[in-house]
Amino acid sequence: MMKTIVERTSMVFNVFWTIIMAIPKRLLAPVRKYVQGGQFRKGFVQLEDKIVVITGGESSLEIAVDLARREAKIVLGVKDLAKGEKIIDEIIDRTGNTNVTVQELNLASFDSIKSFAEHFRENEKHLDILINSFEEIDSGQNEEGIEMTMLQNHYGHFLLTLLLLDVLRKSSPSRIVVKSSKLHRFSKKLPQESTGTSSCSGYFRSKLANVLFTRHLARKLSGTGVTVNCYHEGFTAQKILPESLTKKIDSSILEYFFKTPRSAAQTPIRLAVDPDLEGLSGKFFADCEEMEPSEVAKNATLAEWLWKQSFTVTGTKEEDFF
Repeated sequence: MMKTIVERTSMVFNVFWTIIMAIPKRLLAPVRKYVQGGQFRKGFVQLEDKIVVITGGESSLEIAVDLARREAKIVLGVKDLAKGEKIIDEIIDRTGNTNVTVQELNLASFDSIKSFAEHFRENEKHLDILINSFEEIDSGQNEEGIEMTMLQNHYGHFLLTLLLLDVLRKSSPSRIVVKSSKLHRFSKKLPQESTGTSSCSGYFRSKLANVLFTRHLARKLSGTGVTVNCYHEGFTAQKILPESLTKKIDSSILEYFFKTPRSAAQTPIRLAVDPDLEGLSGKFFADCEEMEPSEVAKNATLAEWLWKQSFTVTGTKEEDFF
């Protein structure tokens, strides 16, 4: 008898507590929707026989999972092959698509980038989508005096894109998707014009470089069938907060303050697959919608300077690619 009373009381309490807890969540639902941002809903778009290269980053797993579900072949570039293999296993478990491979790619090393591109060209006949999604924040410099943040976020992707450009051209219509950030607005200068050495200022400059590169490359590729656009993915708890802290906080609470990795992946997914964006190039997107970049990011003279500087830093020549 007592057991029955306890069970019923417990059930009533749990129902009551659930109702109480649901009230603030319901009231805060618009907040969560705003924080999570635009969602790409066109699940019907398939990528059968398409090949996608993804360079990593916070949202790369969710990007890969979505595109793998659309039956694309995924080639994931990672620094750590052991971690990469675990990512591959998760992608296969979640999608059933076994056409997923991982290859070592260190965007701070031009030799690693060249090796990655050479291996890809030897093993694949076409490339339909290149997603430059990796980014890093590092206040240091390499042996040549290049800021590590700029090296990995811009120069590394610049070189990789050049080395895969002929494959992208042969595969047209094809797309290049570049990760930038709304935070590019905080930068008014580029490395050689600035004395700032903080990791934050270096990150802002690298994100400005991403937009300048995207817009300039779009002009260079006009009429080739290869488009290039950049995006702001938003801020995830995994990116902003220490891992030890995110593990202690309920994920449902974090969703009212930070984007989930899945929500962060929505804009690059749209740029990669949406048929409505066919032919659109040189644009900046956030929350799945086009957005105007800063005035500095639209400076064609600065873009030209960065373009020439990027060839110098990477030891390449424009005439070899255009």
